[in-house]
Amino acid sequence: MQCRFLTVSTIALFALAGCAGEPSVTEVKDAVAAPGGVEQSTAGCPVGGADIPADAVVVEAGDLDGDGQDDQVWLAVKGDKRLLGVRTASGSSLSTSFTADQVEKHQATALGNRLGDGTPIIVLATGYSAALYTVADCKIVPSLTAQGNQYLFDLGMNGEGTGVFCPKDDQGLYLASYNAKPDDLDSSDEVFRTRIEFSENGTRADNGKVTDLGHIKYDDPLSQDTMGVACGDAETALEPER
Repeated sequence: MQCRFLTVSTIALFALAGCAGEPSVTEVKDAVAAPGGVEQSTAGCPVGGADIPADAVVVEAGDLDGDGQDDQVWLAVKGDKRLLGVRTASGSSLSTSFTADQVEKHQATALGNRLGDGTPIIVLATGYSAALYTVADCKIVPSLTAQGNQYLFDLGMNGEGTGVFCPKDDQGLYLASYNAKPDDLDSSDEVFRTRIEFSENGTRADNGKVTDLGHIKYDDPLSQDTMGVACGDAETALEPER
């Protein structure tokens, strides 16, 4: 599956894989949540929150607040702040700011969906890496590793991975990173898939089972999954130019 961009014509988003040591995405601790700090429930997050900037790029996402209705993910630039946000079907607006010093003027991308085990995910790509978030207690919060760092995917810079995709199993969608190692002699990649395991309501993320998928030909449809960022039918927002 190819990445779905709202307004992309020339940008190529290189794929991701779970790793450590890549350039960091630093979350700014100013997340805006729905009023009252109400935990998400089948009723969804309560109406309210920060206004969405007029230039925000808004796309369709999966159910991120647990009310059974699809929500939206957006990206915007407000002054010197870069904003990642969610607008829920219940009328709640959630947002957090982020920084990334990886690629000068590179436009970030973001997508959001709900996995088969019920975990809401947001993947924010900023150049050489992408950061993993979840929605918990009606806030956008980072999914952390065992070391307490935000879980990051490599965008091909460190050789740790080349793609992020959401395959399906008996539960439905799950999040996985791919690492495609080229073998130009037979026009194929040797592909490894790492399942991402979640706990603590999605606020903890760890590398799970690694599967050797063998050699995948460049013209095989699966090859597209190893070289992009996608998750089910979620659309991908492209950050406005800064």
